[in-house]
Amino acid sequence: MALVRHFYGLGAPYFAIPETIQDHVSVERPISRDTIVMARRAARLIPRGATVTVNGDWTLANIATGLMPKHAIVDKNGQYVITVRGSLNDPAYAVLHEFDEGKIYVRR
Repeated sequence: MALVRHFYGLGAPYFAIPETIQDHVSVERPISRDTIVMARRAARLIPRGATVTVNGDWTLANIATGLMPKHAIVDKNGQYVITVRGSLNDPAYAVLHEFDEGKIYVRR
């Protein structure tokens, strides 16, 4: 019963395979979970070899570096920018894709 109560408290889906290892860990969604999801999506959508900047702190860039080995993760001025839970206010970039977890921008 304690296990059922614990999983009920974490919320649905109860019998689905989680998208990341951080799903079903807490009620609040950690930002690193959204970074994992965005990096996986970006790896499929951004051409290999492109430079990518992750808008946020260095831990988010480290997550993207591990999940996007065929891309060059740079500190700034990448061909593409991934934002997690936010937007980029730079006229040099246009929104390429938008998701609940964040956005992918491309340099104009």
